Amino acid sequence: MMDFGETFRTSSLWCWGRVHPTTESDDSNGPSWNPLAAEMMVAGTVVSESWETDPPRRREGLTNALGLSDEETARIVWAFLAGVSRVGEANPGRMNGFGGTLPGTRWSEERRAWHGEALLAGLPLYPLTVDLLTAAPEHITAATLPRLLGCDCSDVMNGEECPDHHELTVTAHALNLFEGHALHPEKVDRSQGAADPRWDGVRSDLVDLVAAHVGIDRTGVADLLRPSGPEALSFAGALIGRANRRARNAIDHGGGNFCAPTDGLETLSSHVRELVREELERERKRERELVL
Repeated sequence: MMDFGETFRTSSLWCWGRVHPTTESDDSNGPSWNPLAAEMMVAGTVVSESWETDPPRRREGLTNALGLSDEETARIVWAFLAGVSRVGEANPGRMNGFGGTLPGTRWSEERRAWHGEALLAGLPLYPLTVDLLTAAPEHITAATLPRLLGCDCSDVMNGEECPDHHELTVTAHALNLFEGHALHPEKVDRSQGAADPRWDGVRSDLVDLVAAHVGIDRTGVADLLRPSGPEALSFAGALIGRANRRARNAIDHGGGNFCAPTDGLETLSSHVRELVREELERERKRERELVL
């Protein structure tokens, strides 16, 4: 049994990850979407489950990048970081958009239906008629993750670098590098308005869920991160990007939507592991076929 903590609120499971539109001819009873939490867990599981088959030199490099000496600890930490790299998607502006402008005649109805159910579940949404600030999710991740992982310094705002938690800031910025380019500090700072402090609890719950799933105590992550500098994590974006691409493949091969926010947490975790193992087996099968 995983320990999700006594304060975990299942309302965070109503954050959507990917939305698949339905049409008038669709026989389904509602929109096809996955909880963001589940997709974050898939990315973390991809890293964890594929670690042993990665080349030894890559594993060594990933271990050294965090300033660690134990590869098993590095495996769990990287799985956790891959999972939480999307936590910035949990913000009211993005959530109210419900998948952006999707094709299909039923999108607006599905959006209203999801919004109503998510509100009832306790997600701190705003009315759909309200214009909300938006920011790139990766900027919100970089701005909020250090505090979620232990920077409780009262004189440091989200998005600012704390001299006592330099490693957290470096790591949070490295998770979503775009083609090797660092996130712009001013954009990270400006993302605060879109992040919305009312959503701090939602993001905290998502981080807790990923931590419980991969088997790490998030309160101890800050003590494990010892990157020598930003350059040590220069390939973190590639690792996270690869994990998220493989996660999308796993979800697509699993039928698009593979779970619901009403699934129990243990059931959700089991679904995720099964989905990833099936995808990794498909990858191995393709590799064997290429050799033949």
